[in-house]
Amino acid sequence: MLARKVGRVPKEAVILSAGEGLRLGAISSILPKCLIEVKGKPLLQYQMDHLRQFGITKVVVAVQNRFETVMRLGMQDGVTLSLEDEPHGTAATLKQALKYIEGETLMVINADDIADIDINEVANLGAPTICIYPARSNFGVVHLDGNEVLSFEEKPSLPYHTSLGWYHLSTDTPLPDVGSLERDVFPDLAAQGVLRAHYHGGFWVTINTLKDIKEAEEVL
Repeated sequence: MLARKVGRVPKEAVILSAGEGLRLGAISSILPKCLIEVKGKPLLQYQMDHLRQFGITKVVVAVQNRFETVMRLGMQDGVTLSLEDEPHGTAATLKQALKYIEGETLMVINADDIADIDINEVANLGAPTICIYPARSNFGVVHLDGNEVLSFEEKPSLPYHTSLGWYHLSTDTPLPDVGSLERDVFPDLAAQGVLRAHYHGGFWVTINTLKDIKEAEEVL
């Protein structure tokens, strides 16, 4: 069983940006997700700026090797690239990126998620911890009484929580050579009783489609 690491603020992070980004259309063929701009600023910059507020100065960005040139053109201090030929899932991508991590714990972030997570609070819960957010419907809902329409509600909150793509993990977390964190790693950690959740009620936007970029620009 994985032993939890408690009370250690991470100084390193991995940003997962090796996915295909197919729902973003043609833009995903020329840029990795982390370089997609929202209000003229790459997603990577939003995340780097936030991480630095908590003393995280070493960041490993995992991307497909076909994007190496474009990534190096905009490389920042403290950024290391972890390159892979083709994506094999977020868990496999993280496993490869961990060879650049020196500490016992780290923050792991999906490239398409911007959030104002309090990393100190997450660290206080120890590792492994996932950050969660109140789930919302992607659609408006219709309230009924029998077949009588009472009212409409646009994209209401649901009585559930969703993972928002920010994690505090230890470097000894078992990771497969092929597979995802969400489907292949976290369920196993939960079954062992070692996985914790940080409830985030602040800002969060996720960029999966061109429409998401437009909506994010309206709130940033």
